[in-house]
Amino acid sequence: MQTAMTIGVSIIAIAMAVLTVYMVIFFKNLIPLVKHADDTVQQVQGNLNRLMASVDISLSEINRISGDIAEKMDKLDSSFEAVDSIGRGVTLASESLQDKVLKKDMKWTDKMSEWTAAGFSIYQGIDKLRKKTPLRTTK
Repeated sequence: MQTAMTIGVSIIAIAMAVLTVYMVIFFKNLIPLVKHADDTVQQVQGNLNRLMASVDISLSEINRISGDIAEKMDKLDSSFEAVDSIGRGVTLASESLQDKVLKKDMKWTDKMSEWTAAGFSIYQGIDKLRKKTPLRTTK
C-alpha cells in the first residue's frame, strides 16, 4: 500500500512539474503580447493627445471667426439703419415734391420745413455710413 502511495505522490509531483513547465512557457509567450498591447495603448494615447490639441486649436479658431462674424453683423445692422434713415428722408422729399406738383395751394414755409426734415434725415443716414469703419476681411 505504501508503494501505491509513493507512486501516487510521484505521479502528482510529475504532473505538477509538467504543469509548471507549461505555465512558464505560456507566460513567456504572453509577455510579448502584453508588451505589444502596452505599446499600442501608448501610441493611441499619444494620438488622442495630438487630436485633443488639434480640437482645442480648431475651437479657438471657430470662436475667433464667430466673434468676427458677430462684429460684422453689428456693423451691418448700423448700415441698414443708416440706409433706412436715408430712405425715410427720400420718401419725405418725394412726398413733398408730389404735394407741390399736385397741390399748388400749400404755403412755401410748409414745403421748406418738409424739405429740411427730409434733408436732415438723409444727412443722418449718410453721417452714420461715413462714421463706420470699413469691414475687415479675415484670412
